[in-house]
Order: sequence, then C-alpha cells, then structure tokens
Amino acid sequence: MHTNLFFFFFLFCLFCLSVSAANSSHYRQQENDRILRLPGQSFNASFAHYSGYVDVGESGSGRALFYWLFEAAADPMRSPSSFGSPEVYFLFPPSLRPSLVGNALTDSFLDHHGAFEYYWMAGLISDRTYQMLNLHCTSLSFLHKSPECDDILDSALKKWEILTSTAFSLHLHFCCHLLRE
Repeated sequence: MHTNLFFFFFLFCLFCLSVSAANSSHYRQQENDRILRLPGQSFNASFAHYSGYVDVGESGSGRALFYWLFEAAADPMRSPSSFGSPEVYFLFPPSLRPSLVGNALTDSFLDHHGAFEYYWMAGLISDRTYQMLNLHCTSLSFLHKSPECDDILDSALKKWEILTSTAFSLHLHFCCHLLRE
C-alpha cells in the first residue's frame, strides 16, 4: 500500500516537473521571439510584438512562414486575434467575389476626396482650400460638378503644379538626397 502511494506521489512529482519545464521552455521561446526595438526606433513601444518563422512541410525542408504578431493596444486579453501576413493568404484566401479590384480608381467621389485629404495632409494645399473643396465639391459625380467646385479645383491644380511636378514626386528630393549619402 505504501509502495503504491509512493509510486503515485513519484509520478505526480514527475508530471509536475515536466509541465513546469515545458512551460519554462515555451516562455523562453516566446521571449526569444519578442522584438524589443526596431532599427531607428528611439522609443519603447507600449505593446509587445513578436516575430519569427513557423516551419511547414517536412522537417529540414527549409520551408517556413514568417509571422509578426502584435499585442492589442487596448485590452489585449479580450481582443480577437487577426492574421495579416501576406504569406498566410494562400492558406486562407480572401473572398474577393463582391468587389474585384483591378484599377485603383474605384469611385470618383471617394477618389477625389481622398486626394483632397492627401494633398492637405502633405501640405500642398492650405486649410482654407481644403475646407472649400469639402464644402463645394460634395456632388457624387465629378463629371457634373458645380462652377464653384470647378474654380476651386482649377486654383488648387495650379498650386499643385507650382509646388511639385506630379503628385508622385512629392518626396523625390528628400529620397534622392538620402540616396546620395
């Protein structure tokens, strides 16, 4: 009877020890994957993020998926997990049946208002011009816009041409300067 009790106690201790070692190893691996600082980052992030590779296929095949996980900024224990790695998309293909996008221009109204906001945030148009564009260019169609909207757009286009040759070369001088260094 004492031998059986001793044997069960021994097995219980062995089980507890193995669970503790497994948890310790798991925690150690998790901490090894934690990113403490990114290149050029001069501040501590207020959330944890982890990065690494998950082996797929046969062991030693060299096939792996890259992952980068971010802890939710607000209430991480209750927030749902979401996956955003491009390498995972072939495993879980998104359903694009409702809206297949081939051309980046999808809706004239939204495209123009997005451009207004971009030019305003880039400092290419003044606050006043941005407010006037949002006030007078509210038509759902830019083919049939109001005369006020047309005047403001013409004025804004002239300002954009003075400041930059195209919208795509906004940061060209800055980037070229970096390439020369």
